[in-house]
Amino acid sequence: MRILFLELKRVMKSKLTWILLALALLLSLLLAWLPTTYCYSNYTDEDGNEVNLTGLASIAHEKERQADAAGIVTPQRVREAVETYQACLSSCGVTESYDLPEGVYEWEILPIAPLLHGVKEAFADPDTGMTPAIMEINPEQIDDYYSVCEARITSLMEMEQPDSPGAQGKAIKMYRNVEKPFEVYPGMNSTVLDYQNIMGFLVLLF
Repeated sequence: MRILFLELKRVMKSKLTWILLALALLLSLLLAWLPTTYCYSNYTDEDGNEVNLTGLASIAHEKERQADAAGIVTPQRVREAVETYQACLSSCGVTESYDLPEGVYEWEILPIAPLLHGVKEAFADPDTGMTPAIMEINPEQIDDYYSVCEARITSLMEMEQPDSPGAQGKAIKMYRNVEKPFEVYPGMNSTVLDYQNIMGFLVLLF
């Protein structure tokens, strides 16, 4: 331990070390802020006014609208979200959410959107990998949501690594070790996670 302490002390005396630490701090701030610039919300409020939000204001708006979706992702909650989605689209006579009348997505679908994330992928065709539209999913099947997700991992690995049973088994084992049930944190998106990975890689290089 003493040798390790002395080695760290020697490294910290280097000017290059402090330069890299400063760069890491600056990049952390930059890559924490940068994803917020891609956030955008557009909707019509209750008075009929069009509202455009960007950055942190957009994130705050989505967190507020999706507050009820936050928390543990149970099969029952996912099923209720799918049923709400299907009922909404059916009542409007459309098959895709982007065909909904103006304002309907904002008030009906956005609040439950986090619970719908991954549903189509979970019910993808095991042979072709093609994902169905949410309107094509039988809500009753969602009662076994986590079992369906694990089956999807199995079929996906069989397609992507057909000649590597070891890789297939490893992926399934890793999925089983993932903490379940999942949780929803409104305000997070894939862009934020991408930048987090970039940041980790840069710090590793430093």
